[in-house]
Amino acid sequence: LALVGAALWGAYGFLADSPAIMFWNAVSALLSASIIALKIRHSGPDPEAGPGGI
Repeated sequence: LALVGAALWGAYGFLADSPAIMFWNAVSALLSASIIALKIRHSGPDPEAGPGGI
């Protein structure tokens, strides 16, 4: 949701010709995308967990 919001605000910054809005929303979108990518990469079963996830 944060990624979508940053993208929409970035589009608004582009339409309003505001470099500050575009820049900081690009930073926000990049950080949100990296968090999502890391979450996807590191999701899955815990190899140290025993049967039943305990």
